[in-house]
Amino acid sequence: MRPRGFGIVEVVVGMAIISASFVALTGIARFSLNVIDQANLNLRAVFLLSEGIEAVHLNRDESWTNKIAPLSNGTAYYLSYSSGRWSVTATPQPNIDGVFTRTVTLYEVRRDGSDNIVASGGSVDSKTRKVTARATWSYLGRSYDESVSAYITDLFSN
Repeated sequence: MRPRGFGIVEVVVGMAIISASFVALTGIARFSLNVIDQANLNLRAVFLLSEGIEAVHLNRDESWTNKIAPLSNGTAYYLSYSSGRWSVTATPQPNIDGVFTRTVTLYEVRRDGSDNIVASGGSVDSKTRKVTARATWSYLGRSYDESVSAYITDLFSN
């Protein structure tokens, strides 16, 4: 003979286990969605960085003398796209997709006597610049910063 009320205890314990499982699964799902969102933002940032380097290449192709040479070393510039052309400007641009801030910074390049790029010493190569594209954004109260660098040269002597 079973004690009275024992079935109710089993139901309550069973419901507690099921509820705890649902809470745990909800937490895992929320965490997983945040990881996916952050991975998506990182991927978008990489594409924006690649686009930033390409925009500087396009400016170089148009005119090294007018579009690249006048830019100051170590100054963060913004990219603007209008009428089918990229321009480099010191004027801050609206956040891309309301999320990302992208800048490009150019640096002088120095070469040693063997024409190798060196960090210090050597002489300045006025026909080569190092360009660093940087993307910054915030997600869930945390700041993120990604960058990529490349070298450009006055390929067309223009």
